Amino acid sequence: KETYNHWCEIRESGAQGPDGTSKTFWRRMRIWTYVIDEIINGNKPDFHKALEVKEEPNDSIAYINIKKLAEKSEYNGEAYSTDADISNYAISDKHFLLRQIKLISPQIIICSGTFKFCDKIFSNIKKISERLYKTNELYLIDFFHLSNRNSYEKEFNELKNIIKNYCKYNNIK
Repeated sequence: KETYNHWCEIRESGAQGPDGTSKTFWRRMRIWTYVIDEIINGNKPDFHKALEVKEEPNDSIAYINIKKLAEKSEYNGEAYSTDADISNYAISDKHFLLRQIKLISPQIIICSGTFKFCDKIFSNIKKISERLYKTNELYLIDFFHLSNRNSYEKEFNELKNIIKNYCKYNNIK
């Protein structure tokens, strides 16, 4: 969605994990990366290990915001986005977003609370299983926003099941 005007700070720090602009955001991202990497590499992710690695730097993930910037001065010092606002950005910046995705060349995109806007960006989205979709050779996961307040364990288990379905669909052991 938006970066609250901290993109340069994040870039300069190298996104070193929980010391970023949102400790919850970076820790969840690190846990999600751990779960995906472990399963795709044929290992069984361990929740207690995930809690340990959440404090480590995350160097194997990229993230893209649909809405590129929201000053906190907007909306009386609060930075938030409406669905209509994000939808408009998805439509107007579609080609730019697709170019970013092409440059990063991911296999999987976790749509952190933004899956409902994917039809503005991608065509031919096909449901594979609960929360897992495919468009061309790219997989989309309809998942929670990184700043949500679900328990780490709940998200760990849900993402683990989604990635297992991804592996099953792609014959990855």
